[in-house]
Amino acid sequence: MAKSKSRLANIPTSQLDCLVSTMKTLENEYVMEQIKQSGIDIKNGKVRRVREFLEEL
Repeated sequence: MAKSKSRLANIPTSQLDCLVSTMKTLENEYVMEQIKQSGIDIKNGKVRRVREFLEEL
């Protein structure tokens, strides 16, 4: 088996924070299911205008 070499990456803190947030989202099964369901709802036309939604609040 070949030995792997370690490498160092230098990225801004803001990008690292975004990456960590994305990883947390992808690891959260509940959130991922909600995102999947949202895509299905959009495909099925279950959408409404923002103004309509805000008026209900």
